[in-house]
Amino acid sequence: YTGGANSVYLIGKHQTIYGSNSFNNLIKRNNTSASLTFSAGSTQTISGVLELNGTQGELLVLKSSTPGNVWNINHTGSLKRLSYLNISDSTSVSTLDAKSNSTNGGNNTNWVFNSVNALVWTGAINNNFSNAGLPTHPKPSEAKVIPSWQADK
Repeated sequence: YTGGANSVYLIGKHQTIYGSNSFNNLIKRNNTSASLTFSAGSTQTISGVLELNGTQGELLVLKSSTPGNVWNINHTGSLKRLSYLNISDSTSVSTLDAKSNSTNGGNNTNWVFNSVNALVWTGAINNNFSNAGLPTHPKPSEAKVIPSWQADK
């Protein structure tokens, strides 16, 4: 293993990551009750993909090895897939969006728990909303957000 250069896939129900580490990609997906425990005071730096996912009714628990003492996460990559989490005692260096299907277990900093999974049209690529390449009919589970500065045009 070369720190910061490898992909780490965590398979199984419960794991603990000891000490501070650098990962290229850190991935854990579970469809049953599972947890990922981090050493209190440690910092996990992920430069690539950060993917941490539970499922509906089976949240993936992210927690400190010492309740009440924080663990830190520093995601510098551009791709993150986070959903169905129960997060506690964590500080993120930059804001991480756990989505509205996750639970704030308390003592967290720079985590967002109330956002919706939405398609946001900014017009940055194409400002013609009738363009056939743009999504015009959302699925029932999707929301479309059109910034007010675009809606007035």
